[in-house]
Amino acid sequence: MTTAIKATREQAQAHKGMKMCAICGSMFSGYGNNPSPVITEPGARCCDNCNWDAVIPARMYISGLVKTIRAGKVATAAGIGGNDGTENG
Repeated sequence: MTTAIKATREQAQAHKGMKMCAICGSMFSGYGNNPSPVITEPGARCCDNCNWDAVIPARMYISGLVKTIRAGKVATAAGIGGNDGTENG
């Protein structure tokens, strides 16, 4: 898990092992997450909070999964369940 605090890019570089989130600007430790499609800059990383709050919803929207869920259909292509809402298997 990462820890996030607000910081400037210079402060993030001054702390070994700390990175700056490309989305919110918070410092975090650990590997971080790929912020694409929210940020497409090569080498950019984001904190866990931004991954859950921005990146994953954006990926779901782009994939059409959000539209499928809102329409009341189950995403069978992803192996989540059958047409009746039950699990595949």
